Amino acid sequence: MKTEDAIKEFGNSVRELAQALGITREAIYQWGEEVPPLRMYQIREIIARREKLGADDTAAITQQEAA
Repeated sequence: MKTEDAIKEFGNSVRELAQALGITREAIYQWGEEVPPLRMYQIREIIARREKLGADDTAAITQQEAA
């Protein structure tokens, strides 16, 4: 998965992607062109949950995971 595709999936915002993953924006900037494999898995899991729940709000899904 390309980093730019992951960013687009989360509102075209590095900040939103970082929030969804619980990491800093700086960490995302270190990825380069490709998302690291474990982050790619995490992103796919969030997308799958979002689709399953029919939720557009990634923050709500992330909060559910934290609970």
